[in-house]
Amino acid sequence: MKRLSALALLCAALWLAGCGTASVRLTYSGSGEDVPVAAADAAGAAADEYAKYAAVNDRGHNYQYGIGVEADIDKAVECYTAAAEHGIPEAMTNLGWCYERGEGVAQDYARALELYTRAAELGEAMAMNNIGWLYENGFGVEQSCATAREWYARAAEAGCELGEENLAYLEAQGLAG
Repeated sequence: MKRLSALALLCAALWLAGCGTASVRLTYSGSGEDVPVAAADAAGAAADEYAKYAAVNDRGHNYQYGIGVEADIDKAVECYTAAAEHGIPEAMTNLGWCYERGEGVAQDYARALELYTRAAELGEAMAMNNIGWLYENGFGVEQSCATAREWYARAAEAGCELGEENLAYLEAQGLAG
């Protein structure tokens, strides 16, 4: 089963790279067994679905900041919600930011933390940073610089420059616990 999951990811990557499933002959490593066309097509469909909702998230960003369209936070929240419901980690982070700030929705730190946590579990570095921010400031959680430091360190390790900056700030202030 793990082979099929890895294979599905490979097919999705090839699909996104523009390699149609019909143009690629794939076999299980060492088995010589052909991959069913249906499995390759399903992987391509999953990649298409992911790309579709990643684009919906991008559209939300455009609405939030008025990029190429009139700024409309309500439309941004609709886009982020739809994309988050389809597993787009960046959309979860963007929607969490809206809940954290009360932009287009009622401010709700618990909901923001829930969305950030789901995104962080999927590897979204900015979500990790934002969880650190909640803990550093005690927004909806018990204030804890030690916990904030852990999240900033995770964010930095995942490539988030803001996480690196926030971690450095805590350490410079002697707040890193």
